[in-house]
Amino acid sequence: MAGGEEGFIVIRRFMIKQLKLQGVPLLLYARIYGFTVGGGAGCYESQRSMAESLGVSERAIGKALRILREKGLVVEVGSHRLRNGRSTKVFRAVNPLKGAGGTICPTGTDFAEQSSEGQRPLPERPRRRPPNRVPPESIEMKNPRERKAEDGFDRYSF
Repeated sequence: MAGGEEGFIVIRRFMIKQLKLQGVPLLLYARIYGFTVGGGAGCYESQRSMAESLGVSERAIGKALRILREKGLVVEVGSHRLRNGRSTKVFRAVNPLKGAGGTICPTGTDFAEQSSEGQRPLPERPRRRPPNRVPPESIEMKNPRERKAEDGFDRYSF
């Protein structure tokens, strides 16, 4: 993330195994995918901001975008006006694993599911409920300076 903030990018197995991505194109696709999946509007970061967040040059971002577009993994879907008045392109991840020609990731679905054929889903874990804890009726805490040994307090009672 730009501006020195810390963040993370989720790289899913299908991005490496089925899409055969690596390096900057992999990182960039994972970032755009993160903005697209679940009904997101897409990624409208500037190339400069993408480069800063991924720790690469703007030129590397431009080259990775070109590779992803040529492979049909990313599509430009419009533009977005930033607060400073400038305009950026909006990119969305495309699902090449779904049917012929691929479709843009539909709202509310995660197309990574289709790449996990042959893998059994993990069984649902039962939710553990926290024990019922009832607070005591009243708790009077004395100032540490007022605590005395006869009250059951000493300096080692903590």
